[in-house]
Amino acid sequence: MNRLLPLCRILLTGVFILMTSCSDNDDLSPNPVPENIPKEVILEFNQRYPTATNVTWSIKDTYVVADFYLADTRAGGHEPNSTAWFSMTGHWNMTETEISYQQLPATVKAAFEAGPYANGRIDDEIDKLQRSDNNETLYIIEVSLREEGVETEVDLYYTEEGILIKEIRDAKTDDDYHEYLPQQPEGNIQKWLDEHFPNARIVDYERESDGTEVEIIADGLKHEILFDKRQEWVYTKTKYERRDLSQIPGNILNFLRTSSHYTTNDNAIDDVEKYDTRDNGTYYCFELKTAHGREVKVYVNEKGLIGEDRPQSGSGSQGSGSLPVEDDIQSFIEKKYPGAVIIDKDYEDGYLEIDIRHDGIEKEVLFNGQNQWVRTEWEVRELPEAVKQAIKANGYTPDDNEFTFVETAEGTSWYEIEVRKGREELELYVSPTGEILRTEYDD
Repeated sequence: MNRLLPLCRILLTGVFILMTSCSDNDDLSPNPVPENIPKEVILEFNQRYPTATNVTWSIKDTYVVADFYLADTRAGGHEPNSTAWFSMTGHWNMTETEISYQQLPATVKAAFEAGPYANGRIDDEIDKLQRSDNNETLYIIEVSLREEGVETEVDLYYTEEGILIKEIRDAKTDDDYHEYLPQQPEGNIQKWLDEHFPNARIVDYERESDGTEVEIIADGLKHEILFDKRQEWVYTKTKYERRDLSQIPGNILNFLRTSSHYTTNDNAIDDVEKYDTRDNGTYYCFELKTAHGREVKVYVNEKGLIGEDRPQSGSGSQGSGSLPVEDDIQSFIEKKYPGAVIIDKDYEDGYLEIDIRHDGIEKEVLFNGQNQWVRTEWEVRELPEAVKQAIKANGYTPDDNEFTFVETAEGTSWYEIEVRKGREELELYVSPTGEILRTEYDD
């Protein structure tokens, strides 16, 4: 009898191991495929992802969506880490995959580590978007920043070449990236792209009632191309970073360097945008940083300095946007700034910056990643009397004849004013009633 006890223990242990092994295999086995999933989709999925496990299926709008686990994308757990989108006919459109920071292309890591967000805390689960039909692959890095005691998250979108194309603060947490599903440019638009940028890769395609904007990568640069309602070309905006200054014509840079706006060196140039336009030829917009960190936009064309006023494109009419924007943003602008014309848009420090012309003034309207209004700012040449008296009473002298006015979603507003006091250069933040809210010293 005593000899049987060790044998029983061995048999029981073997049964336990077998049961555990079966349980693990069940976790990795494919789930049943619903009857409403087309066979063409199943065939395409199995060919693309033969090692996929824990597959679940759903239908969203006109797409079939598969959530699944791929073992080679990151270690640990077997919960789904990939999502693939297919048409009902089995055409693959896009796959989102979670990868680690170390799996990023070297070009993307180098660009991030040399960029302004390198000191932030990154989420090691990077989203990789692979897309069909000559659409650019994107890598989304989530960075947490602590600014003035507040935690802020910024999503950074990079191409495989390491070009930062978008910065989004406080993005939606449940974003499935459906807005990046590939879209085929329509007739005249595709024809124009084939003629002018035959090797372009599409980053984004936005079609709204006022026109269509196509964002592409070509020749190592980001280009934004606007077409009007009739699919006729309006302008191409090409973005240059500071490292790309060698691609700017020498005469254009010389016009800037000899102007009164240019007071330091090329490090003051934050970035440059080139506009090839239907109505105003070619000009460049230089974004300069002042000693206090303020931004000044200066426009230059081949004849010389234009100044700080953007040339009007002529592509929009009063009361209607000349650029396509999302409906909720369009509605907000129409309500808060009646008669405004949308003249440009970009991403600035994580915010979506919509430039409008309202009451003859160019204003910058900022939104976060959920399309919520954050603030609006614009240049003014005259200060309220209460502000003037506050500056004078505290011994300051304005250092410029242009000032920035800011209004915010919280209901607060102020003037930003560069001043001098003796040998000190400062930036004052003053309320419309003359209260000095903050003082920043030039380092």
